[in-house]
Amino acid sequence: MHILRSVYAIIGPASRSLQGIATDLGNAAALLSDCKQQFENLRAEADKEWDALYTQSVEFATIHGIPSDFPTERRRKKRRMDDELAVDEPLTGKERMKVDTFIRVLDEIMQQLQSRFSDQNVAFMKQLSYFTSGSLLSINADEISSNDIVGICDQYGLNVAQVHKELVDFVTVYRVCSSQTQKGE
Repeated sequence: MHILRSVYAIIGPASRSLQGIATDLGNAAALLSDCKQQFENLRAEADKEWDALYTQSVEFATIHGIPSDFPTERRRKKRRMDDELAVDEPLTGKERMKVDTFIRVLDEIMQQLQSRFSDQNVAFMKQLSYFTSGSLLSINADEISSNDIVGICDQYGLNVAQVHKELVDFVTVYRVCSSQTQKGE
């Protein structure tokens, strides 16, 4: 439960942003990049994070009268070959839970985020955001450079300089038309 709570704390804002009706693609791209970075940091600090989660879980269990001990298991001795030097130590309940649950969840989430939202897809979403009504109203035309839309132009085989010029011109026209619509003219 505590593992899921920490996962949802990271992924929740990005999930809500992507499921919204009027999704700001630039904001969603930034949230996804931040989400990936947070999971990478969490995975890098897995031992420390696991200890904190384990402590929280034990405290929760104690408060609610839930047994927090892992069951002891009969230790099975594995046969070693003559040339083996290392002894295979089976994982204890706490360590097995960390490896089989916590780390596996983190690895799966990171893999799913990368497959669904690769860096290329996130960059493409950010570039698409320049063409949304929210961006057309909020961004200044001189803030948009041709480098900001290279990927989307390459994707559709368009001339970057020409699309950039048209986008800059359209920002001005869109604002004028939008302000007249709001005034009821």
